[in-house]
Amino acid sequence: MSEQLVEVDLRLGEYLVVVYSSTPTGPWVLDGVAARLPEGTPAEQLGVAVAAALGRSGERDYDLTRDSEPARPLLDLLHLPDYATFARGTRSVEVYRDSGTVVVQPRRNEGDGQGFTPIDDEARIVSDRSARRLGEAVIRAFERAT
Repeated sequence: MSEQLVEVDLRLGEYLVVVYSSTPTGPWVLDGVAARLPEGTPAEQLGVAVAAALGRSGERDYDLTRDSEPARPLLDLLHLPDYATFARGTRSVEVYRDSGTVVVQPRRNEGDGQGFTPIDDEARIVSDRSARRLGEAVIRAFERAT
């Protein structure tokens, strides 16, 4: 099980670096405001944003209810009416830390019904955790994200 989780989305020429934190009951929820960077951002700068986001991810005592809308903060930030609109044309990569190992994994866009699912055989361990190498790994993962 991941200890820290970040989602990096590429939508309309912009990276969205989204922090997720786990809850005591298990679900991961969006935690804070996503960082926004232009698609042409240098790898090192993207890596700094991803590393900072990983550092903010953790366990939180959120009280989720049946009416909770986990994606609402991101949708509000982007002024979007629903998740289906967000998902359309978006590519996604997940970065997680588990037992000290950082993994970058592209995801498949399954549409508004399924969301994004990890492409398991495309996951890569980032052994050199410099900001530049982390950013490069994320950029390369977008080449495999569908």
